[in-house]
This record gives sequence, structure tokens and C-alpha cells, in this order.
Amino acid sequence: MLPRTPRARELRQTQTAYESLLWQLLRNRRFLNLKFRRQRAFGRYFLDFFCEELNLVIELDGVQHSNEKQISHDTERTTFLESRGLTVLRIRNEELDDLNQAMIRIERTVQAIQSRKLT
Repeated sequence: MLPRTPRARELRQTQTAYESLLWQLLRNRRFLNLKFRRQRAFGRYFLDFFCEELNLVIELDGVQHSNEKQISHDTERTTFLESRGLTVLRIRNEELDDLNQAMIRIERTVQAIQSRKLT
């Protein structure tokens, strides 16, 4: 396994078309003035997109996430991240085909996190 920084760099350079599409909408505080990072190392995992100020993880799931072994791994990963206080939003790649609805879903998740912080 490569050290964290080179591996994260490699993941950023070989991102999927869906990751690239979402990154164009999240980068440089373009979305609700929130700072997102790509392929952020966290424990033994790399997070597709991470907003530290909200502890929000957005994971894009392609077709490879639909087999039983991968579903089990994703469940374990989500449980680990949530046990560390992170909110994990999983979005299937095909959901980005309706980009407006996907962004509304992300916005609703952000609003829910922000309202929890106020209480």
C-alpha cells in the first residue's frame, strides 16, 4: 500500500467522471460556501469528499458497490466513520444524472447537520 499522500494524490488524478462532476460543484466553496476536500485520508480510509466544518463525508458509489462483499465493506466503513462523529452521505453515481436532485439531497443533509449543531 502506498503512503497516504501519494495514494490520495493518485486517487485525485484518476477520479471518475462522476467524481469530477461533483467536485466541480463542491470545490472552492462553490456550494453553500463550504470547504470540501477530495480523497481525504481518515484512519485507514480515503473519503471521496469531506467537509471538516460539518464532519460531513460524501461517498460516491459506482456499480462496484452493489455486490455483497462491497456492501458489507461499505457498511463497516460507514459504521467506523459514524462512530467517529462523522455524517456519511452515500450517493449512487446514477443519482448524479439528475444533478439538481442530488444537490438538493446534499443541501438537506447540510441543513440537518447545521440544525443539530444549533440544539
